[in-house]
Amino acid sequence: MKRFIVSSVMLFFLWLIYNAASLGIADVFINLARYDMQQWEKQKKIDDWEKTHSLVEKALFLTPNNPTYLEDMARIYYLQTHLGEINTLEKRQNLEKALMVLKQSARLRPTWAAVWANIVLIKFSLQQYDKLFFLAIENANTFGSGELFTQKVIVYVGLEVWYNLPVFKEQKIRAIILATIEQAMSSQARKIIPIIKNHPRKNIICFLRGHKPIMKKLCN
Repeated sequence: MKRFIVSSVMLFFLWLIYNAASLGIADVFINLARYDMQQWEKQKKIDDWEKTHSLVEKALFLTPNNPTYLEDMARIYYLQTHLGEINTLEKRQNLEKALMVLKQSARLRPTWAAVWANIVLIKFSLQQYDKLFFLAIENANTFGSGELFTQKVIVYVGLEVWYNLPVFKEQKIRAIILATIEQAMSSQARKIIPIIKNHPRKNIICFLRGHKPIMKKLCN
């Protein structure tokens, strides 16, 4: 019995060592991939996409169902769509792959605002204004209404789809857009104002909310 207990303890510690080692190696792979993606965004072009994609694949092999690494995988597909030299069909396929990975990440971490905001961006890029699109806007707002990334996504995409909302969602989604603008204007106006001022639908927002003092910077 004593030998069995000792063996069990040893196996347990070996399992802990294996998991710690896997996490450490996965982190190395993912940090290398993130560095590559940062360089792509700086240079506005992609260099050796397959290598970077392989790094994230290895990280996910070592730590399956890691929601953060899944978001990195989605980012790779998204950047390939916007910076890669690929045709229209390939762009759509990459967006669909990014969406699939983000949905998996959202199931694993359903209260993470960034993943919902990214789903909003992908669905918008695919022009899929369906149940998931509206759920993603609502969840991004619910779980991250004060986060700059979430605010920027809701404001930009929200204005883009202002006239494409179904009747049963129109009031709720527009209320979220307007509330997000007001909140962002009170806390991070410098980063939100350019998005709205450069948008052709700025006048709609000013007409609906121009009487509020907080909107003066935007609408005057």
